[in-house]
Amino acid sequence: MKITVFRKVIAVFILFSMPIQSFSKENGSQIKSPKVIPAENSKKDKASGPSKEAQKAYPYRLLDNTFDRFGLYVLGAGTLATALAWNNDSRTREEFLERDIGLPSGLLSNAEKFGTGLPTFLIIGGQFVFARKAAWIHLESFLIATVISSTTKKLVSRERPNKSNNDSFPSGHTTAAFATATHIYYWAGWKWGVPALLLATVTGIERLQDSFHWTGDIVAGATIGFLVSRGVYKTRTEGLGEIVPVVSNEQMGVAWRYEF
Repeated sequence: MKITVFRKVIAVFILFSMPIQSFSKENGSQIKSPKVIPAENSKKDKASGPSKEAQKAYPYRLLDNTFDRFGLYVLGAGTLATALAWNNDSRTREEFLERDIGLPSGLLSNAEKFGTGLPTFLIIGGQFVFARKAAWIHLESFLIATVISSTTKKLVSRERPNKSNNDSFPSGHTTAAFATATHIYYWAGWKWGVPALLLATVTGIERLQDSFHWTGDIVAGATIGFLVSRGVYKTRTEGLGEIVPVVSNEQMGVAWRYEF
């Protein structure tokens, strides 16, 4: 049976989604138990100071962390899926609308709100109360992703499927949703992050179903939001170290460990 263009796009998008298991390992410090290290080694780590990588100017570290090996994988998969969808967007959209994906209308309408920015600022407000550094990281990720998305819209000037304006590419709602969901994943761990990423995916589906965007717009927005948020989080948290228990024959306590 001949594979349709829609199935090809879905296959590439699944390929894009596969690295979730890989980048969960990067976030392992949030879900693993603290390591026990000898006291003498903890003293050496504490005095070692930041690495040369951590001493680079912030923009360079941000680029390094955004486009590391995993980031390049996501960029390549997202670009490939976007290009494939772009050349067949009309046909892909028709195939998508003909299918009943089985999602409740209430879920779709609420998911659309996830990309408006309001939930993001509500979460950031809560973080300012309980985790101020995380709030600043979240806000920075959202703003950078939004600026990139808005600037690209003006440069590309692609007409929406409903012909309302020329701000179709990329999807701003999907960009914002994935920026927030990715931040939640790295900050709060997979138990909160995976549902947030799934909700961001539903946000993109809703924008496609309501004729505000083409498939390529959704994939590009997801790629931008994920890469920016992941890069900012990694850059702003690298070099902070962690508190670990210290156990030896002579003493017991805690120490600050810096890894490089």
